Formats: sequence, structure tokens, C-alpha cells
Amino acid sequence: MTIRISGMASGMDIDKIVTDLMRAEKLPAQKLYQKKQSLIWSRDEYRNVNKTLSQLMNSADKLRFSANFSKLSASSSNESVVSATVKSGAKAASYSIQVNKLATSATLIGDELPVGTKFDETILANGTITISNGTTDKDIQLGSKTIKSVLNEISNSGLGVRASYDTKNNRITLVSETMGEKSEIELTGDTAALGFANGAVNKGNNAEVLVNGQSISISNNNLELDGVSLSLKGVSSSPVVVNVSKDISAVKNTVMDFVNLYNDTIDKLRSKTSETLFRDYKPLTDEEKSGMTEKQIELWESKAKSGLLRNDSIIEETIYSLRNALAQGLESTGSFKSLSDIGISFKSFLDGGVTELGKLKIDESKLEQAIIDHPEEIVNLFTQVPTADKSNPKERFSQTGFADRIYQTLQTQSSKISKKIGNGTNSEAVDNSYYGNLLKDLNSKILSMDDRLERIETRYYKQFTAMEKAIQQLNSQGSWLSQQLG
Repeated sequence: MTIRISGMASGMDIDKIVTDLMRAEKLPAQKLYQKKQSLIWSRDEYRNVNKTLSQLMNSADKLRFSANFSKLSASSSNESVVSATVKSGAKAASYSIQVNKLATSATLIGDELPVGTKFDETILANGTITISNGTTDKDIQLGSKTIKSVLNEISNSGLGVRASYDTKNNRITLVSETMGEKSEIELTGDTAALGFANGAVNKGNNAEVLVNGQSISISNNNLELDGVSLSLKGVSSSPVVVNVSKDISAVKNTVMDFVNLYNDTIDKLRSKTSETLFRDYKPLTDEEKSGMTEKQIELWESKAKSGLLRNDSIIEETIYSLRNALAQGLESTGSFKSLSDIGISFKSFLDGGVTELGKLKIDESKLEQAIIDHPEEIVNLFTQVPTADKSNPKERFSQTGFADRIYQTLQTQSSKISKKIGNGTNSEAVDNSYYGNLLKDLNSKILSMDDRLERIETRYYKQFTAMEKAIQQLNSQGSWLSQQLG
């Protein structure tokens, strides 16, 4: 370890002198650090691009399979009587539902309790009540308990009976958790303390429904017919019609969501390739940051990061490939050969200038009519599977449905980005990707440069230490001569 003597003999600020000398020596190293930081930022930018492509890929994936075009929806002519929802496996159908009676739960409502009775304070006299759900009995002691504690004991008895207190009307209510004819509550014993007659009993009712003219009795207010779930809400004097049919709006919205996301993706990709590059704004060093505010650092780095992917070949190729995938017609036996046949076309200069070129626009009424009139043709347009041999990629591409074209294009372009930057999430990872190898090379150069700078700094301090020692020796000799001559 080198002993540093800082200006004790010369009076010079050796540390400052060495720091100033090293500032010039460090310039090549700073350039390496700045190059590394720019590389890391570029890697992050590419990852954001891949996230954007992934989102569009997921949207295209929904259009690749015919099942996503076969969504059904259920509608009721009277939602206040019957509401319907579609479950997996449902088929298009129509049902006539007439609700003559709703299913009910067994319910007991007690008489009004004496004035002054307090739910959580009044202590009940000794006594016993027996509560039954029709199959099981439970004895509950009343003495030395409040009404609240007794009701809690009923609710937690395991009989499936909920006990509650009506504070406005000063009454107790018992309700069975089950519905239908098997739902029952019976109360015997010293029941007057709770406002009930000894032997009070109540049973629930089954729902009575006519389904397509057939009478059925069920113990609840829910019915499932061939994948359609019906919720009975009220009684009707005439049939309610429940229709299960293809959900036109769902298919339309799926297509429109894809188009909107496609346009958003094109905007994001173009913004990256056309971003202004500020060549004079390099990544800041720690020393430079120390003399700046956080806001100044933020503004500087926003410009330093700008334009890192300007005119990037992979992104430009992605934009071109996506447009080509949608512009080329489909070789099909169906009547729809292009997206324009269903109301989806590319925007022109008149639709908003240069920035709108390459993006899509939708004629919603034309799209909806195509879905209604030619549902199978719509499915084929997006999902058609090629029959040409794999040795003929151009012909296979022309036979491939538009959704799969987009999906395959995005997979290809995303893979190119991943090959360039790696698949990990660590921006400084040294891997076998192009960027990973660049970082490996930079790290090696930075390590060598740091070792060299350390040696140079040590040499400077050795030189100044030798100078200090020589000056100190001269000063000692001068003092000795002065003493001899004095």
C-alpha cells in the first residue's frame, strides 16, 4: 500500500492536483461507461417494443380460432321475471318460461316484543326453547342470556336457520337457509320470551314453472337448460321468451379491439423509429449528476434516451410485415377475400395525413352486417388453415387466415428482438445474445481501464510523495545549515 503525504512539506493540495490530472485520464473510461449505459437503455427500449408486440399477438390469438366467433348470448323478454346467462356448452335455442310460483324459504316472524326490551341488554328468564328444521332438533336454554346471545346461538346451531332482530319493529325473524318444500322451521317450548307462539311452524314452497309448456317443480329459483342458466325473479301471468343466439356484438367488439390495438401498435412503433436523436446528450457520469438537481437529471436523461431506436431495421421491418400481412388477399373459396370485404381498410392521406398511413379504419355497419349475413365466411377470413406444402411458403402465406398471419409475423419479429437482446429481464445480463456479448466486451474493457487508471493514480501519488520527501529533506538540511551559521 502506497503511503500518501499530501502537501505537508510543499504546502500544495496534492489530492486536488492528482484529481485534476486523473480527470483527463478518465475520459476514455467515461466514454466506455456512457456507451454501456446507452446499450442498457436500448435493451430496455427493445423490451418495451416486445411487450407492445406481445399485446397485439394476444389480440390476434383471439381471432385465430373459430370458437371465439361462436360466442352466444341470452336475452329475456322480461328481465324482472327471468334473467338468463350463457354457460359453456350452450347451444342456440329459444325457451318459453312461465313462472307461476317462486321458491321460498321457511320463515317465522315473531310478535312485537314488550316496550323497553333491549336486544343486547334485556336478560331473559329461565326457560328452554326447542328449534327444529324438520329433521334435527336443538334445545336452547334462555336463562341469564340476552336476546342477542340467544339469536347468535340459534344461528350457530348447525340447523341452517338464521336468526335476526328487527330494530325498527322490535321483532325477531327466523329464516331457513334452504328453500323449497323441504325447508322447515318449528319452534316449541318457552317461546313467548322471543315473541313466538308455542308450536309455531312454517314451511317453504317449491317454484312452479312452465318450460316450453311442461310443468316442473324445483326447490330453488335457479334453472339450467342445455348450458343456459336461468334465474327466476318474479311471477308471470304469461310466458317470458328467452332467446339464445350468436353474440354479434361480442364478435364485432373482438374484431374492433384488434383493429384499435393494431393502430396503437403502429403508432408506438413509428414513434420509436422517428424519435429525435440528441447526439450531444450523453449519459451522465456520477460526478456530473452531483452538480445537478433531480429534475435536471430527469430532463437530461430523457433526451439522452431519445432516438436510441431511431430508424431501427427490425422495427421498420415489423411495420412493413404487419401491413403486408393484412394487405395481401386471401386465396379462399369463400366470398370474402380481403379485410375490405367486411369493412376494414387501410387509411389514406385524407384520413389524417402521413401519420395515419398504414393504420386501419372500420366501417362498423358493414362489419356488423357481414357478421350477421355471413358468419362462417367471417370465421374463415381470420382462421383459414393453409393446405399448400411447407416447401412453398409464399403460397401457404396467401392461404393463411389474417389472424394467423399477424400472429406468425409478430412471433417472427419478436424472436428477432429476443435474439438481439436476450430473453431475460436483467438489462445488464451477459448472455449469448448480441447485446449480451456487447456488454461482455464492454465490461472487460471497463475492467482493464479501471485497473490502468488505478495504476496511473498510484504512480502520481508515488511521484508527489517522493517530491514531498525531497522537499522535506531539503528543509531539514536548510535548518541545519542555518543553525551552524547562526
